[in-house]
Amino acid sequence: MPKRLIYLVSDAGYFLAHRAALARAAAEEGWQVEVATAPDPRQEEIAALGFGVHSIPFRRHGLNPLAELRVLLAIFALYRRLKPDLVHHVTLKAVLLGGLAARMARVPAKVHSITGVGHVFTERGLGWRALQAAIRLTLAFITPASARIITEHAADLQTVAASDRTASRGRVILGSGVDLALFAQAPLPPQPPFRVLLASRLIEKKGIADYAKAGALLRERGLAVECLLAGAPDEGAPGAITRERLEAWDRAGDLIWLGRRSDMPDLMASCHAVALPSRYGEGVTRCLIEGAAAGRALIASDLPGCQEIVKEGGNGRLVPQGDWQALAAAIADLAAQPQKVEAMGAASRRLAEETFGNEKVSSETLAVYAEISPPDS
Repeated sequence: MPKRLIYLVSDAGYFLAHRAALARAAAEEGWQVEVATAPDPRQEEIAALGFGVHSIPFRRHGLNPLAELRVLLAIFALYRRLKPDLVHHVTLKAVLLGGLAARMARVPAKVHSITGVGHVFTERGLGWRALQAAIRLTLAFITPASARIITEHAADLQTVAASDRTASRGRVILGSGVDLALFAQAPLPPQPPFRVLLASRLIEKKGIADYAKAGALLRERGLAVECLLAGAPDEGAPGAITRERLEAWDRAGDLIWLGRRSDMPDLMASCHAVALPSRYGEGVTRCLIEGAAAGRALIASDLPGCQEIVKEGGNGRLVPQGDWQALAAAIADLAAQPQKVEAMGAASRRLAEETFGNEKVSSETLAVYAEISPPDS
């Protein structure tokens, strides 16, 4: 009888974008795969992949203790009923609540994926420091010898590990993988204009306002540059960018707001560079991985997570976080050097093939599963 593996991910769309390839690889290796997310119409897409689907009453935003207790008890009930051999929790809230439920339900093996520490570990102040300390202690408790923490770069593992023992149970796997065939390298479009794409959650910490300021400066200088922005308003999220601000930037010509897009390979093929001027704790973010696979020059903040994929002068440019003038200068520099942009795009594609393909990331993750749940156990 195959061993049962449950992926706990708060959002069904996130699972489909970031973990579906891994789940298929696990199924091919013999695992019986099931997926638990918040109720969502996209759960039907998960079921169509052949996976069992379960609903957990996750709330995307906020820290209401009673609501989180309800989520914890729902996860515990699911684990007690299904008796999984291994659970893989993805993103911080699922890690903390799922990890506690897994210890309560005595799940034999546990993997906790922290895909970026986000605003929780970049905020300052006494209250935030207390919360950070509590999270570290909780992670230590839910990561016994039968568990592993996966982060997307070494700096995040150092941030969340409360002790050397916890850190010793950590593994670094760069990103969540990309379909190298879907994001095939395409020839660069003609110039002008020079087209830059930022595809992201529309929150302040992603540097959206910095991107708009850079676009305004480039427009004022009369440069033939288009700053494209893809994404929908993330209402309710901390620091969400309002629709009114997005529309105002678009009307002024500071950027071109495209809204939510599902044609990312074609959209990236129509651009010369991909940008992420983030201001907070990123993992190795998907828009940069996809941009690399598409063979595009990359421009990002000089921060852990971005540094793992953007190599200054090699496949792109790193700029100080929050420095929108440096961001504008980097874009203008690349716009003036089409041959350099082409060379950077080729370097991005080589890096994606060597490091970020789905097969490599899935293989590394399955090896972590084998550490704590070997086939003959």
